Amino acid sequence: MKNDFNTPIMSIVLMAISAIFSAAGQITYKFAGNRLDGTIMSFILNPFVYIGVIIFGIGFVFLLKALLKGEVTILYPIMSTSFIWIALLSPIIFGESMGWNKWLGIGVIILGVYFIARGRNE
Repeated sequence: MKNDFNTPIMSIVLMAISAIFSAAGQITYKFAGNRLDGTIMSFILNPFVYIGVIIFGIGFVFLLKALLKGEVTILYPIMSTSFIWIALLSPIIFGESMGWNKWLGIGVIILGVYFIARGRNE
């Protein structure tokens, strides 16, 4: 029986999971940054730094597994969806603004990932 983790679709799913973990790690780093006071000790003793590294590490494992069988030219643009997750979650979590230019940027990212994914069939 064939292992389902070797299919191109599964590679895409794994890369999407990696992008979500990447976004979560970056949001955790924002929490870390909000707690820094400019001293090295505030960095070393900041639990969000270590939590962010762990979350990023988990995402890295998914990334490597995806790249094992998938095409990097298809998979890596999917990683750019982490920017979308961050843009959507930052207003909710941090109260940041979300203007029309940010929505336009999200649309461009989605459109770019779509066109690259379609190029897979050519």
